Amino acid sequence: LSSSYTPPDASLHHSELAAAIAAAAQYDNAIQTIQAVVDRMVAERARLQVHIDGHHGLYSPVRRLPPEILCEIFMHFSEPPNRHMANSLHVLVKPDLSHVSRVCTKWRAIVTGAPKLW
Repeated sequence: LSSSYTPPDASLHHSELAAAIAAAAQYDNAIQTIQAVVDRMVAERARLQVHIDGHHGLYSPVRRLPPEILCEIFMHFSEPPNRHMANSLHVLVKPDLSHVSRVCTKWRAIVTGAPKLW
């Protein structure tokens, strides 16, 4: 290929080369078609994953806890970490549960509806 030698039946080699170029072009077209399908599938998969992620929390076990249990959990959260702090200012000032009340409507109703959490 790096020499200037020309085979005697150059027209035969030229037609083989043209056929190979045409076959390569067909492969390129097929690859483009398949790549377009793959790109659409990847985009659709990403859209579905967003949908799945958005609804995944609906099946969380914490959603099945009754309000009474959640209230108890919130009460433990608002208690001092140990008995030594029981006589401290911590008892006089309840921890702020406003961030808990912003999780969802159900938790807000529990926090605002339970006087023992105030």
